[in-house]
Amino acid sequence: MGVRGGRVGAALMGAVLALAGLLLPAGPAAAEEVRHCGQYETVPVAGGRYVVDNNNYGGAAQCLGTDGRAGFTVLDSGANASPPAGPAAYPEIFDGCHWGTCTRGGALPVTVSELGRATSSWSTALPARGDFNVAYDLWFNTTPSTPAANGQPDGAELMIWLDRTPASAGPTGGTANIGGTGYTSWQLTMAANGRQWPMVAYQAQTPVTSVTDLDLRAFVRDAVVRGVVKPDWYLISVEAGFEIWSGGTGLRTESFATDVRPGRPVGPIGAPGGRCLTHTPDGSPATGPEPVALLDCDGSSAQQWSVEIDGTVRQGGKCLGTNGNLASLNPCNGSPYHVWLVGLAGALWNQGAQGCLRDPANGTAPGGAADLAGCDGSPGQRWTLPTAVS
Repeated sequence: MGVRGGRVGAALMGAVLALAGLLLPAGPAAAEEVRHCGQYETVPVAGGRYVVDNNNYGGAAQCLGTDGRAGFTVLDSGANASPPAGPAAYPEIFDGCHWGTCTRGGALPVTVSELGRATSSWSTALPARGDFNVAYDLWFNTTPSTPAANGQPDGAELMIWLDRTPASAGPTGGTANIGGTGYTSWQLTMAANGRQWPMVAYQAQTPVTSVTDLDLRAFVRDAVVRGVVKPDWYLISVEAGFEIWSGGTGLRTESFATDVRPGRPVGPIGAPGGRCLTHTPDGSPATGPEPVALLDCDGSSAQQWSVEIDGTVRQGGKCLGTNGNLASLNPCNGSPYHVWLVGLAGALWNQGAQGCLRDPANGTAPGGAADLAGCDGSPGQRWTLPTAVS
């Protein structure tokens, strides 16, 4: 949660460049580990590329250990809270700016609409006992920096719960399928320090304690489509830590890395059978829909698509959408039929049609049109989006 001064109301129950994709292992706790017990004490690690923050807003005794590498250990924790009250602390490591303390050598802040890549790898070790979660906390601000007098971002908050011990869920909400993984999701209005802000959270339905190249941009894209995050805001920080209600001694971040780059993912959309989604102009008026087909991949401009943060998939200033039951390229107009979210097994789900993009031939024949059908996980609904950033 990363908020100082505690939380009131519906408190939650519960990354570029220089190190792009490089995981910096902290290794096992070493004898030279330095102890940090200040309530909000921050410590640069990995040469300042990241910062470790004690972030002990509950005030109970808490000490962290660092050894200069990208990780930390909770050496002592006196937290003694229990749900439905909010957690007592969020010891963390972060990239970006948190309450006026900023890292060096990264790309943050980045305007959300210009966020081309945002991935993170994070490895943790958990003690046998305690009440805590393993959670990313992403913060958004309406300007590139927060006010000097108050480091609280004024945009929105996005949390990703990888694990929760003891196993329990957050508030009741909906579901989201992101990067092939199912999440329970919910939205709340948070409050602290005399301010309120929207928050969206995603809890992994299958808990994990470590991730490699987790696609944070996909979560941001989902939050934009939900209206929680605005495209003209700035992603100001990517934080990874443990919300602690009680216990917590022994929690450890063994390694942490982020890769955040501005730009747009541009390239071919891989279709079933190894083919590519292709714009096939037919001379239709500029204001009307134009067909798309599934053709052998040739690297042409007709097969180059950009995946936008607002949920659209674009080419030549137009949006992938629908024309009746067929997929087509249309003038962008903000329609939900132009919004595509990535679901399980590479499915592309259309918000307006409430169905999935499909190759009716399941990749067995080139030249056919793509259409919309009920999502069923069949081979004809498995697509690969571009990841290269322009």
